[in-house]
Amino acid sequence: MFFAAEKGIARAVRFNTDVPSRCMVSSAVASKQSEPFELISLPLYLIDETNRLLD
Repeated sequence: MFFAAEKGIARAVRFNTDVPSRCMVSSAVASKQSEPFELISLPLYLIDETNRLLD
């Protein structure tokens, strides 16, 4: 999430072994203000479907 906050992007994707989820997260970097962004968590078995799911 550090990368998302540092770059100021609107959406970030992470892969883990948990169930799929989507939530709004707010993260701050020392040199910037807190920026909310959408965090999408996908299970590892959906890696090949990432582009389709994000369109």
